[in-house]
Amino acid sequence: MSITYSTGFIGYFVAFNAPNNLFEKPEERKNWNEVQKLNWFGALWNRGFAQSVEEGKPITAEAARNQLELGEEDSRNRFFKDEMQHRLVRYLTMSFIVQLNEISRDELQVDQIWFVKSSDYDPLKICVTFPSTEAKTGFISLADSSDKFGNKLLERLVKEYMHKHGLRWE
Repeated sequence: MSITYSTGFIGYFVAFNAPNNLFEKPEERKNWNEVQKLNWFGALWNRGFAQSVEEGKPITAEAARNQLELGEEDSRNRFFKDEMQHRLVRYLTMSFIVQLNEISRDELQVDQIWFVKSSDYDPLKICVTFPSTEAKTGFISLADSSDKFGNKLLERLVKEYMHKHGLRWE
C-alpha cells in the first residue's frame, strides 16, 4: 500500500500547526511562499515522516478527536472527517494525528496532519492510547478505587513485565 499526500493542507500546517522544533528557524516559516512550504514538507516527508505515517497506529475517529481535544467550537472540526482513516503517528519525540483518504485499495493519501500538543513533557513517562473510550474506561475499572486514572495498575503491569524479561525497574 502506498501513501502519498495532497498539497491542500500543507500551507496551513507549515505556517501554523507544525511544532517549532521541526524548523531550523521557526519564526521565518510564516513568511514563506507556497513553494517554500511545499519544499520544506517534501523534505520532512523524505526524512522519515512518510515512514512514520506508514507505521502509525490506526485509531478510531473518536480516539483521534479525543487526542486532539476537539471541542464543538473548534475550527479544526470542519477539516476532520469521521469516515476517513486516522492514525496516531510518532515522529521523533512528537505525536501527530494523520487523516488519510482512501484513493484506491492500494493507495492512501494524507488529507490532514494535526500536531498533538502535550502538556506533559516528562521524559520519564510514556503514554498509552486506547482504541476507544470504552476500552480505557474498562481498563480503569480494573484498578482499585484509589487509582482514579489506572496509573498505579499500569505501573504494576509494566514492572511485572520488565521483571519477567530480566529488566530492572530502578
